[in-house]
Amino acid sequence: LEKGRLVMCVDPDWMPLEALSDNRYVGIAADIYADMISPLLPVPIEVYPSQTWVESLDAVQARTCDLLSLAVPTASRRRYLNFTQPYIRAPLVLATAMDKPFVENLQQIEERRIGVVRGYAFGELLRERQPNLKVVDVESIMDGLKRVENGELYGYVDNLISISANIQQGFPGQLKISARLDDHLPLAVGVRNDDPVLFSIFERAIQHINAANKDKQRILSDWISVRQDVAIDYDLIWQALLVLALVGAAFAFHYSHLWRYNRRLRQISETDALTGLYNRLRAD
Repeated sequence: LEKGRLVMCVDPDWMPLEALSDNRYVGIAADIYADMISPLLPVPIEVYPSQTWVESLDAVQARTCDLLSLAVPTASRRRYLNFTQPYIRAPLVLATAMDKPFVENLQQIEERRIGVVRGYAFGELLRERQPNLKVVDVESIMDGLKRVENGELYGYVDNLISISANIQQGFPGQLKISARLDDHLPLAVGVRNDDPVLFSIFERAIQHINAANKDKQRILSDWISVRQDVAIDYDLIWQALLVLALVGAAFAFHYSHLWRYNRRLRQISETDALTGLYNRLRAD
């Protein structure tokens, strides 16, 4: 704080969470910093003009940046950063082409090529948990989705907020969300770990943001479309219709037999077998 400004590294291509567009910091995190964090600080925040996420990580590690705006705490990052409590949580999902089946977990698609942006924390997590999964580094979310579209990758893993927005804008009817993973991204502020006073300031700032949940939700709603395109698995629908048709046919066949048997029983019970005339039961 004595130097009169703070330098913050961001992900330059992670919309709608955050990005650098014409050297302007935009996105959900940008609005949260502008509306809810900056007013609490005695000095301004300057955004470091990185070109990639890996460049941002390198700049923070070299102390060129004081802050990492939106990041998942990992063991490797804790060597040079302290992390506040999370202020955004987003589920991880898998995006695939429309013709791929829905899956319950990534174990069903082991040996497939799955894209993750280089340097993202959940890339490390996937490699540790599922060594048989072929995790491929991509340069950005758009790079990953394009590789899925052209068949180079089976799928791409990222948070639900970013994947949904990018599919709606660039790949409607071509890509879909095929799985929701068990993990959520706890996105927090990373503060250089050689400045405990700065960390305490940001920890209190994030506590304020989480307490003022309505303001945070307003910002989220401004960026996240309320409309959700539901991906339809037509193979599953046809299978369900076939099962229903078979069940309906079996019921109709069984009902026709019962109807004939009941009609025959009624006839036997009301007529004389020798003469065919109505009997006493019929008369009664």
